[in-house]
Amino acid sequence: MVRTFKQQQSRQGKLRNQLLYGAQIWAGALGYEINVNTLLRPQRQIALRVAMAYRTVSTQAIMVVAGMIPVYLLAKERQKMYKHTKEEKEVNKQDHRVNTYKEWQNEWDQAKKGRWPNRLIQDVEKWSTRGFGNTDYHLTQMITGHGWWNKRRDLEVKIGGDFEVDSIIKLMVRSRSNWKAVKAFVGEVLRTKEEEERQAQREVLVEVVNH
Repeated sequence: MVRTFKQQQSRQGKLRNQLLYGAQIWAGALGYEINVNTLLRPQRQIALRVAMAYRTVSTQAIMVVAGMIPVYLLAKERQKMYKHTKEEKEVNKQDHRVNTYKEWQNEWDQAKKGRWPNRLIQDVEKWSTRGFGNTDYHLTQMITGHGWWNKRRDLEVKIGGDFEVDSIIKLMVRSRSNWKAVKAFVGEVLRTKEEEERQAQREVLVEVVNH
């Protein structure tokens, strides 16, 4: 089932609120990796469903592809805001969120796994706050490195730019029309690729039966 961008965002929001309940109190326990992994497990499952990704995609990569800020970073953000409130300091939610994005970006830049999607999605904040364009099975395949293509001239004409690995995401998040054009192209190419693979398998099967 392909969900709209708003539906994907709503699903993420519900899980985020559940996981972050009381975060300002327990966020200090996130200094232990086992607690971070436990917190990420349900978020990873939702991210895989939202992006319609293979389970082999790394946790860091799927969080970025799905546009979901890792919940442990959000927990730390809430803890800092709570601390500032108790100290009667001015709390600027936007400044805290900017710092959270910076921390997430730093982790993404240093990620050892998911280097192909890292090459495509270079700015996690711009990608996750684009405000349009849902991910689906074929688009996620392209971003995570499970599918690629060679013929792209028609698409370059539509989006008004060179369709290169390092620039594709920048072009996609530039406008809604670009997003739709790339998504449609990727879906068409990968569906054709899948049909060619199925046809090849059928031909091999026929050959085996005839012999």
